[in-house]
Amino acid sequence: MSSSPLDKNSIELDSLSELSRQVFVSPTEIALQQALLGISQALQKSLDIKELIQAFDKQLCAWLAIKNFVFEDSESKVLYSRGAPAFFELEVPLVLHGRSLGRILVSHSQIWDSNSLALLEAAIDCFLYPLRNAIQYEHVLRQSLIDPLTQLGNRSAYQSLIKKELKEAQRYRLNLALIIADLDKFKKINDNYGHNMGDEILIKIAHMMKDMTRESDVVFRLGGEEFAIVLKQTEEKGALHLAQRLQKEWALQLFCHEGQSFSSTISMG
Repeated sequence: MSSSPLDKNSIELDSLSELSRQVFVSPTEIALQQALLGISQALQKSLDIKELIQAFDKQLCAWLAIKNFVFEDSESKVLYSRGAPAFFELEVPLVLHGRSLGRILVSHSQIWDSNSLALLEAAIDCFLYPLRNAIQYEHVLRQSLIDPLTQLGNRSAYQSLIKKELKEAQRYRLNLALIIADLDKFKKINDNYGHNMGDEILIKIAHMMKDMTRESDVVFRLGGEEFAIVLKQTEEKGALHLAQRLQKEWALQLFCHEGQSFSSTISMG
């Protein structure tokens, strides 16, 4: 039995209706895509981890109007915080390929609906890879500024910091002191007792300097047996007192090599 023209039109209209349902994108989906595009673009502008986190927060604030945003690294150290906690708070672990990159705390003034949760989840997916790249970049950068033996800042780190501290001290008229230290006759120690013993002594003096200085002070190994201590908001008298204490304490240290004991001295200025 042949179909009538009316039947044919009905079939065509049904097919067109189904096609329309397949290609139609709801306003909510369009908004989600626009938000994710903006977030993705914002996260491609910097490898600085704090700038990246701030950019992510700015995007979330624009699209979700969150009241509070906190980022903690994988060691639970707060790297960024904005706003005060609101009633509806979410804690979101940041995990990529089984590796923890930290966590975020976000809070809203009203209950999270399904659309907001979907956007937050998708935004975090956009955030994970740039965050991992920023963490890796920071690690490489940090390693390039650290002396591998003593784990102190190296000469490059010292030169960068001292320029910054000098400008700040001059601008705000703050006290700033610098101690330069040299292990005496260090080459002789290496020649007589070997380089392994020399390394042990370098590590020991580095630890002592760290232990005897404040958290605000910064100790560097400039190279070989030369060290520097940058003392913020410290007068000459305070720096001299610290140098004398270090010299006295170091002179009391005894080292042993193949049954033979010896000590070392250090010059400071």
